[in-house]
Amino acid sequence: MLDLTVTRQLLIQLLSNSSSPELGARLKQRLNAAFIANGLGPFDEKSFGYHRFKDFLSRGNEDILTVERQAQSEGDIIVSLKANISAGGPPVTATARAPLEPHPVVRNDVWQAFLNPDPARRRYLNKKTLLTTHFLTEAPEAANLEVEASPEDFVEIEPISADSQAGLMREFLDSLRLSPAEKASLEALANAPYSSGVNTIFTRALGSNGNAWRIFRTKQVLKRITAWCDQHFVSFDGLCVQPRVGLIASGLAAPTTIATLSPRQQVEKLLDLLEDEDISRLIIPTLLSILLVKSHL
Repeated sequence: MLDLTVTRQLLIQLLSNSSSPELGARLKQRLNAAFIANGLGPFDEKSFGYHRFKDFLSRGNEDILTVERQAQSEGDIIVSLKANISAGGPPVTATARAPLEPHPVVRNDVWQAFLNPDPARRRYLNKKTLLTTHFLTEAPEAANLEVEASPEDFVEIEPISADSQAGLMREFLDSLRLSPAEKASLEALANAPYSSGVNTIFTRALGSNGNAWRIFRTKQVLKRITAWCDQHFVSFDGLCVQPRVGLIASGLAAPTTIATLSPRQQVEKLLDLLEDEDISRLIIPTLLSILLVKSHL
């Protein structure tokens, strides 16, 4: 279950940022957007044990909120902060973050060992040195001989498959509220054969949701790495650069320089990063799907 403290803080900040009491439906939309922006997925009152949003507000947060029914009996509820409650911090926007638990920063060689889905590549961790070693199954190298010479010192790293990584993209898309045209183009990327290049294009195509995707993806990958460490009795902290450094400090926040470019310049910049094969395999079909959807709107 999600931490109720984080949710209450978001509610306080959202209502503090409102010039007047908020309608229940509108507040839920804003809270859902804040959840997604923080990489928490969509908000669901059922995860806290309530069947309705009104019950979550009036029974689960009655100490900080006032919940009233509009004059019309069938009208929406009106939600406001109680007089003695203040934000206690900066207001939350659609792209701001609540001060959540910072994430550890995994070493790049370990991160790539788990994220590179190439089935022809074997990757191992030396349990003594905690260093990774790679080799191709069809072309044994010195690294292979090293593992064969001391198999008790090594444990194999099972990478996250391409299908699983594409599945994370689809799971994230399901949490967003997008227009049919936006969703069609992003689904085309999520359903394409996965590669790091596809992930880069997908992240850029998400626009303002790109950073939320990075946070969501990072959390899911960290869960799999820690599960692997527990299974093989490997020290997770030994695989980290700094175990308690947050995502922003680690450089995982979205670059801001591209935001200063026009949409056409952004597209041109992204195309410069791709090979002709990727453009013909991914970009052109995606653009065609967008045009097809728009023609039916």
